[in-house]
Amino acid sequence: MSAVAHYLEHRGIPTTGISLVREHTAALRPPRALWVPFPLGRPFGAPNNPEFQRRVLHTALGLLTNAHGPVVLKDFPDDAPDADDAEPHSWVCPLPIPNALDVPAIQREIDSLMPWYELAKQNADTTPSLASGRNIHNIAAFLESLDTLDSQDTDAALSEWLTDIRLACADARAWYEDSASAQPGESPSPSQAAWWFWRETEMAKVIARAAAKLESHPKRRARLLAFNGMVPRDHRAFHQASIRQDRDS
Repeated sequence: MSAVAHYLEHRGIPTTGISLVREHTAALRPPRALWVPFPLGRPFGAPNNPEFQRRVLHTALGLLTNAHGPVVLKDFPDDAPDADDAEPHSWVCPLPIPNALDVPAIQREIDSLMPWYELAKQNADTTPSLASGRNIHNIAAFLESLDTLDSQDTDAALSEWLTDIRLACADARAWYEDSASAQPGESPSPSQAAWWFWRETEMAKVIARAAAKLESHPKRRARLLAFNGMVPRDHRAFHQASIRQDRDS
């Protein structure tokens, strides 16, 4: 859509749009775009909330009157109201993680979920696959290893490395949600799934620590991924406080 916007603008037709992935929009530089911190597939926020959706639409259309430019990328200030629950809550069985001091917590958590993931594969029409090409244990190790920040000698190498990080984060969440969805009970809503993953799992802490390390990377593209592409905005403050607490203890 950003490419179409450029074409229409050259034809004299003003354009504005809504962005769900800020880093992509920043790279493509459409004439005007509103970034929204909503889940993919919900560019106007929660369903069945026309008042909030009109706010999003009016904000996007309001960029047409913006005198600044030639590229305008504005952030929508609010998260979408929760359409499913007034109080997000866990929808999975508590993870029975054994207290083995010689095994990292993330590895114990993955081992506890592995039987559920195997059941999810049996129940699925197609075998779930991980786009990063790594298994879940390797994903955790890869993200934990980001304490060695390589500035990357070439743009191509940097792009490949950042793509690996993005895919690893997406694969980790998909693996966890596939595993948890195989447990008995009602199917989760999107907000329940997100809340459980980002607030109650060790993997979310691993991703948050990786993002915190990437924020000090010398390359701006890497810092953009850390700020906008790893931990959702409505869970970022929670993890930042947790990381500060761990550092102070």
